[in-house]
Amino acid sequence: MVGFRLPSSVAIDGPVTRGICTVGPDGLLASLDERCHVGRQGNAFRSDDGRESQAIAGDVPASVNPWGFHKSIWPVYHEVVDTSGLDGEARLAEVAAGREISSSEVLFPEVITTMVDDGTEQPVRVLTTEDKLLGVTRASDLRVVRAELGRQVAFGIRPDAVWAGVA
Repeated sequence: MVGFRLPSSVAIDGPVTRGICTVGPDGLLASLDERCHVGRQGNAFRSDDGRESQAIAGDVPASVNPWGFHKSIWPVYHEVVDTSGLDGEARLAEVAAGREISSSEVLFPEVITTMVDDGTEQPVRVLTTEDKLLGVTRASDLRVVRAELGRQVAFGIRPDAVWAGVA
């Protein structure tokens, strides 16, 4: 998992959902706490998701879901989906019929949290980065991301063409 520092992953103009990580001295994920409505409050961060401990330390790594897994994760994930009560076939039928479907979902970070807490599956290595997350959550983010990508190309941080030099 790639862990971005909270200040590098939370936009100024609105709250987001972030997986707040605790990383052990071995670089492995010790815990993952999915927090909703995470936003800036001056130089600090807080989650207004209705849970206790609303203040969040700014130096913690946060998951924004860039994961890389071994294929052994799929039985774990399928078990969670199967026990969630969500019926994928029924949801597809509702969509096909033009009906609105519920917003319930299985959140991947919650699967990982269960896996880490159980200690029964493979460990998750956290690759913490000091880089700034470039993500598009809202339409208004697109302008900012385009400008930052242009800056990175101009300073040689990023190539002009995504696949330049790849054979």
